[in-house]
Amino acid sequence: FVSVCGDLIRGLDGCLTNERRRAEIADFLTRWNRFFEHYGQEGLSPEKQRGLYGELWWLRRMINANINHSAIVNSWKGSKRSYHDFELGSNVVEVKTTMTKEPRSVLINNERQLNEHALNSLHLFVLTLRKIDEGSDTLPGIIESIRNSFAGKPSEYSFEHALMDAGYIDIHAYIYKSSYSVIKEDFFHVQEGFPRIIDAPQGIGDLHYSVVLAACEEFRCDIDTYMQNIGV
Repeated sequence: FVSVCGDLIRGLDGCLTNERRRAEIADFLTRWNRFFEHYGQEGLSPEKQRGLYGELWWLRRMINANINHSAIVNSWKGSKRSYHDFELGSNVVEVKTTMTKEPRSVLINNERQLNEHALNSLHLFVLTLRKIDEGSDTLPGIIESIRNSFAGKPSEYSFEHALMDAGYIDIHAYIYKSSYSVIKEDFFHVQEGFPRIIDAPQGIGDLHYSVVLAACEEFRCDIDTYMQNIGV
């Protein structure tokens, strides 16, 4: 109740006309209906917590690369349950988080996730984590660091809405106590020859498969160089 009311107050605070207030209330009702429909009242599962942590890790990397903040938030499509996690123009990044041991692998959820057709570029970012007993690198911790970067800027409010679209609200922060240590970052250019399934045979549906990272070495590329290119 507190989260819902707080969101409504923040949304209406800057509305100066009745038309804008009506539009904000309509957005508010749609937003919270979508939240309860997808996530309920129990918070995110451990798997979804790690997935969100990985997406926020990549988002924070873009912030540190001095990419426009509004462009960063608008590029975050994973929070809206899109096929890809980040779309900056036609440059797409799919983010995966894993805690598997060697040989490390990631789960691909459908045949479209690694299909670069009609895109300028498609990359796969894999964040390998280890759960630790205590530390500051928690889901609420990374969210707080990003909020500090956006504080007082137009992207601040958009980020809060994107967080909610991803299933995160502050009232559940006390549940998310898991701390993580980042073991490795892997970044691959998905193109011809990359191990993937992009054409499902007729009659095949609900396609899921794993990609072993050791088989992707020839497609490895540098994150900093990529950030420089998309930040132009």
